[in-house]
Amino acid sequence: MALSIAELAQDYRDTIEQLLTQQTEALQPTVKEHAELITRATFLLRNQSVTFTEYNTHTISLTAMIRDVSPMYVQIFLANKTTSCTCLQSTCRHRVATLFALYQHFSSVQSFVDDWRTPIATERSPAVWRKLAYDQVHTGLQEERSFEGYNLHYAKNRILQNLLRTRPFEREWQALYELFMEMHVMYDIWKMLQETPQRSFHLTRPAFQTLLDDWQANCLTLLESVSQAPRLFATDEFITSIIVCARKFISDFSTHTASRLAIYEAVIRFIAPHNFTREQQLFDHPTTHALTALYTDEGQLDANALDMDTAMYLLALDVAKDTAHAETLVDAIMPRLPAFIEGLPLFSREERALAIYDLMLNVTLSEEQEAQLFLAFGKAGLRPYSHFLIRKKRYDDWIGLHMLHTSSLAYATACGFNDLVKDSPQHALPLYHYYAMQEIDGKSRVHYKNAVRILRAMRSAAKRAGEQNYFNDYINTLQHQHKRLRALQEELEKGSLTL
Repeated sequence: MALSIAELAQDYRDTIEQLLTQQTEALQPTVKEHAELITRATFLLRNQSVTFTEYNTHTISLTAMIRDVSPMYVQIFLANKTTSCTCLQSTCRHRVATLFALYQHFSSVQSFVDDWRTPIATERSPAVWRKLAYDQVHTGLQEERSFEGYNLHYAKNRILQNLLRTRPFEREWQALYELFMEMHVMYDIWKMLQETPQRSFHLTRPAFQTLLDDWQANCLTLLESVSQAPRLFATDEFITSIIVCARKFISDFSTHTASRLAIYEAVIRFIAPHNFTREQQLFDHPTTHALTALYTDEGQLDANALDMDTAMYLLALDVAKDTAHAETLVDAIMPRLPAFIEGLPLFSREERALAIYDLMLNVTLSEEQEAQLFLAFGKAGLRPYSHFLIRKKRYDDWIGLHMLHTSSLAYATACGFNDLVKDSPQHALPLYHYYAMQEIDGKSRVHYKNAVRILRAMRSAAKRAGEQNYFNDYINTLQHQHKRLRALQEELEKGSLTL
């Protein structure tokens, strides 16, 4: 048996080394739990607690029993280079001990352990920190379910918590270390999602946007802390690494433009040892050229070379407001806006249209540009156009729009109905009548109660408009027309609607 195991170990030497590296690459000798895991694995090997029980020639898998506190079984699948253990942990002393038992047939386990215990984590360099982040990400996201929904948010937080164990003790290094890890961990996670076709759809999910929002907030806080801390010569290379990572977010990814640009712009403004003019020379990218034009007024802003998301992000910057650059950006956005809205998923068109409208409020548009804007929105522009009509005090047009495009009272409220009631309550009366009739047509007590609730709001608007007599006549007419609906009559009487 020993000879056959030795032969297997020699034949699959590369596989065993690869599996052992996978198990130990995320373990750090300075972390107490990790050091204890390796110590216990070597103890199991020296105590001869690893016994190989079966070799399956069909699956090319090896089974071992480990005599621990309770017996555990480890399977090593040599063909597809995976391992499993009955303890159900992704990294455990049982797997490491089993791999050590194979590794000893072609190399020294003690030398491997000594090399691992070399305090690489205490060596302070960007390459070491970069490897720490990479190893933790690829170890912490081995299971496919980690990428599903909000699991990714918790997985990222768990990875960062593990990395905090090797954070420097010096206060001036701590914020820099956390910023470094936030940037590189997020980059590695995004890269893993983008490079795997079956995972890339997660990039379009709301959970990923939530993850980005949390990451952006953390980075901005840490950037402010790093910028206010004393600058040491030793930190220069780490700051350079963070700047390079920020550039990669711009060059390597194409979605979620606002989050990527916000971090890149903040990194250059807060911690870069140079301005945007120098950054343009170091990083030749349309985004950098645009930021240089905005912040330094050097060169022309070529807005047509920018994608739509980038152009809209730049338009939202405070530095672009009330400048000629804003007009340039608007002129570049308007012709491309219809195709941009058409290319969005149906569920997100209305929200994006509303966001674009809010953005355009910061710019002075001509009447022609306003018409072009709402024409580009199409059906998705009902809410922004409603807010536009309220702002222009075109209340008759607002009422006509919502009578034409039948909607619920809740949707009308989202479109500024409360503002209309406040500014011109007499205009709200026809729409209240319309929504009350919709509820009455439902012909159930629940619908009647909703109708009375709407009529109460109508009564309040009529009182503010000085239309008390009109409203009383309206209620009397309503009771007379629906006198056969006993449940409705009861609800109207309970409501005491007359003024």
